[in-house]
Amino acid sequence: MSIRPFSPYGIIDDRYTINAVCGNCRVWDSGSIDFNATHQPMIYAVGPEDSSVNSDAFDAGLRRHDYWGSFNINTQAAQGDPLPWPPDTSHTVNATENGRQHDDHEYASGLHAIAMVGTFVVIFPLGALYMRAIKQVRWHWITQAIGVVVVLVGAGLGLGLSHYYNRVGSPSRHLAPSRETVLLE
Repeated sequence: MSIRPFSPYGIIDDRYTINAVCGNCRVWDSGSIDFNATHQPMIYAVGPEDSSVNSDAFDAGLRRHDYWGSFNINTQAAQGDPLPWPPDTSHTVNATENGRQHDDHEYASGLHAIAMVGTFVVIFPLGALYMRAIKQVRWHWITQAIGVVVVLVGAGLGLGLSHYYNRVGSPSRHLAPSRETVLLE
């Protein structure tokens, strides 16, 4: 497989943009493209609109997309020389929407933060207060047990989230020296 970018590409109007021609891209490990199909399934993702792009480096931090979806393209008609830039986006040619557009909500990072900070700032101190100031051992162990459960849920959310935000080739993708390893030790 060889991918040959052509201009313009990079950060354009505060968006990552690439225009490329792919050679030997008909088959890969997890799929293939049928260049004789009139309805070849494809995917897209857009956004986020509210973040500025500061780098086009491979190790730059990325945010999740705002929305994503799928469409079908007539690959017979799509073959040939690349289209002139900028493309005419006033209408769609040789492509049809496939299904609906999906909003890409990600609530887990907020829940992870609330669970971890809330437990260490509210629940565990409350348990200590029950034990030391109020002398209620039963309420102390109930509060601490709830805190442990909430921390475990928060840690699980954080561990799961780490797989979405790691960069390609990052050692932490496989639990190398990173925050996840510290958590598991």
